[in-house]
Amino acid sequence: QTSIDEVVGDYSMSGTRRIEAPGNLRVGFPTKGVRTNHLEDEGNFAPLVKIALTYVKNGNKVLAVTRGNNGSDLNMPGGHVELGENVKDAAIRELWEETGIRAHDLFPVFSRIQGGKLITAFKVTKYSGKLKPSSEGIPSWEEPEMLLSSTYGNFFSDMLDSLAGDGLLLK
Repeated sequence: QTSIDEVVGDYSMSGTRRIEAPGNLRVGFPTKGVRTNHLEDEGNFAPLVKIALTYVKNGNKVLAVTRGNNGSDLNMPGGHVELGENVKDAAIRELWEETGIRAHDLFPVFSRIQGGKLITAFKVTKYSGKLKPSSEGIPSWEEPEMLLSSTYGNFFSDMLDSLAGDGLLLK
């Protein structure tokens, strides 16, 4: 038996698997067998690219980073999960590299497969440090709505909508 770190797909006992739905297997529980990614079902054995994002708030503002030199295209801090790295550690690393903020406590709040990538957003509840620019862009505290006009606005809209009912958004 092995312990899983994450699950993609719906592994309910109904006999069907829906790729986009959250699985019913849970982190830390033992399971038999191995499932590396959803693309195997389609005969494509390419690895699933994983992206980790961080959702950090300060009062009614959220932490955003410009995308390169485009100051009007804001993103949540994050990036690709490196080989051998787990998604949570990638979120912590990317936040530090892009903003100068160190996450001390975080948990996953939203995940979706989009464009062949598994994107997972973590809410950071404890952090320290001061904002500093990086080669990735310039970090700043912004109104959450600013993320909606970015390149990934649809993802952020769905993520923020999912958090609003759980008391996780700006409370």
